[in-house]
Amino acid sequence: MRTRSRRPAFTLIELLVVIAIIAILIALLLPAVQQAREAARRTQCKNNLHQLGLAMHNYHDVYRVLPMLTHQIPDNGTAPTRMGGWAWSAAILPQFDQAPLFNALNMGTLTLRNVASTAAGVALLQTPLAAYRCPSDLAKNLNEDRNYPTLIPAAVTTQQYMATSNYPACNGNDFDTGMIGSYNTTPVSFRDVTDGLSNTFNIGERRTRRLIGTVAPDPAPFAGVWPGAYDENKPAPTATQIQNPCALRGTTQYRIEDGKCNGSNFAAEGFSSEHAGGMHFLMGDGAVRFVSENIDFQPYPYPSPVTSAGYGVYNRLGSRNDGLPVGEF
Repeated sequence: MRTRSRRPAFTLIELLVVIAIIAILIALLLPAVQQAREAARRTQCKNNLHQLGLAMHNYHDVYRVLPMLTHQIPDNGTAPTRMGGWAWSAAILPQFDQAPLFNALNMGTLTLRNVASTAAGVALLQTPLAAYRCPSDLAKNLNEDRNYPTLIPAAVTTQQYMATSNYPACNGNDFDTGMIGSYNTTPVSFRDVTDGLSNTFNIGERRTRRLIGTVAPDPAPFAGVWPGAYDENKPAPTATQIQNPCALRGTTQYRIEDGKCNGSNFAAEGFSSEHAGGMHFLMGDGAVRFVSENIDFQPYPYPSPVTSAGYGVYNRLGSRNDGLPVGEF
């Protein structure tokens, strides 16, 4: 009579060893998966800036100049108010397949304040646009750090939020010395960029996440918005945290990431990102470069810079015509 052989089984110790090995493998795999996902997000961010670069060049082909930081039209209000200026990022909407949104905003007739005062208009201003969002930035579609008052300068009873943008234009190393100038300056043409389009920043990145250990006046980057901002040269509104043109621009006089300058942090007017080690910049020629956060930077007293000869490489890349060599970066 044959005896039935007993089937061997795992002991408790063997089972625990197997579970431990699986846990170790998962722990090793997760960082690789996260790195792969971040690499994909960085690629998408780069593609976004590339599309904006094509839109900028198409805009220049049509108008022979680049868009202004804000585009003003006569205010149809009766009070001397901050009417609001349409942003450069709204002006180029038709150049990247957003002509229906551009036409609905009626930017040639209505001010930003007009549009923000109606429910239908607010819905347009809150339209999320993937081309203006860095996939690595997990902020909300609406930028609640940059309010826009619909009643100005009377008592503000309503605050409106606009769609977030992670891509401010470069206004220069000092204000209005870059490729995108303010509304009260002369529009910049490619021929005005005498330092070379490949050596001049056009658009950079700015994250939403708060900074740690920063000091006044700007404790956080706050990202930006794409529709527009109020007019700086009109009487100030009574509300706080209003989105001013720094929601649309950045300058290279503030250090990458923390906006350090003259002992303070102007992070809301600098460039920053959620990418490890640096950020993307769209150059004037349409190329997208990843710039290290350790790039040569020379701080100087705010708001008056020292002589341009003291600029670092990062400072020089912000200016369109300082005449200083850049070299490799």
